Amino acid sequence: MRFAPIALMTVAVAMLPTIAAAQAPATVLSPWYFSFSGGVIAAEDAEIGSVVPTVDAVLRGINAEITTDLGFSGSAALGYEFGEAFRIEGELGFREVDLDKGNSSLGQVSVEGDAQAFSLMFNAAYDFRFKNSAYSAFVPYVGVGVGVAFHDAELSKVGGLATGLTDGDDTTLAYQGMFGVSYEVPQQTLGFFVQYRYFATEDPDYGFLTSEFRTHAVEIGIRANF
Repeated sequence: MRFAPIALMTVAVAMLPTIAAAQAPATVLSPWYFSFSGGVIAAEDAEIGSVVPTVDAVLRGINAEITTDLGFSGSAALGYEFGEAFRIEGELGFREVDLDKGNSSLGQVSVEGDAQAFSLMFNAAYDFRFKNSAYSAFVPYVGVGVGVAFHDAELSKVGGLATGLTDGDDTTLAYQGMFGVSYEVPQQTLGFFVQYRYFATEDPDYGFLTSEFRTHAVEIGIRANF
């Protein structure tokens, strides 16, 4: 599963020669576009609870939480531009982080496992264009999105000991916000962008345990009209 973002970017890079070969000077671009992006994510420390009330009370009483290592994200989107400023898109995304430590008021313990989330999002974005400017090819933008996340997590070991909690999954509401800047190749249908993305979901229920899923990402990508 961890290779999904790499696969998305590999497909995007492989398509670049075809896209470039198809470019021709034009003043009117198709409103339809597709994009691919990938990046590095950092997940916020996640509070841990349980569906069992007594266990939940204990975990929250000791402020149990899990920290993670840096992870990866990838996405592919199909969008439509309304004029030169507003656009909407449907996006399929993936993100994964490895679990690192378990912290509580009792101390710290090593943990092993991972948390993944596929997402299906509806996004809206606004582009800020500077016409008749030396910087007109650079387009800052902001965007928001809402959709659904499909979670999968594994907590295989705590303190080096197997937990028996091999796998858990859930489906939750997801939302995100982005801002970034794109560079649109003059007179071409191809552009590149770099962006920050905040992605969060309702607290997923992994079966016995419940947790949180909130990430911050720095991503790069390509966008092309067709």
